[in-house]
Amino acid sequence: MIRNYYGPPIPPIPSRRAGALALVALLVGTFSLVAEIGLFELTFIPLLVSMEIWTAFAIISFVIFIRFYWKYKKSFSTILVSLFYGYASAGLPLYIFMATNYYFANNKTTPQTFKVISAEVGKFKNPPVLWLHTKG
Repeated sequence: MIRNYYGPPIPPIPSRRAGALALVALLVGTFSLVAEIGLFELTFIPLLVSMEIWTAFAIISFVIFIRFYWKYKKSFSTILVSLFYGYASAGLPLYIFMATNYYFANNKTTPQTFKVISAEVGKFKNPPVLWLHTKG
């Protein structure tokens, strides 16, 4: 804060460059989240793993955004905005992880068929669980 000896302190003015970078991070993260959803359906990565990766990068992004915005306004809404920006901009690392897993995977596949001996329906209408015993 700039000290004003004849009145209240003058709050700092946010720079346009930092605001533009935050907007670009938000838009790029959001568009890559949309693309990541399409890749998620094509991979065998569990939802929990992708959510953990997304949350880890969202925490890092949140810390960066809160350090930037806290200088200008100290309130609960600043925390919420920073959290939103953090989760939205963390879509790019998640997309990079999914794209790496999908595009650099081994293309050598062998189709195999097995006889289902027993199938159990899980709780909460989950798909049936199949137990396969293979050698190799």
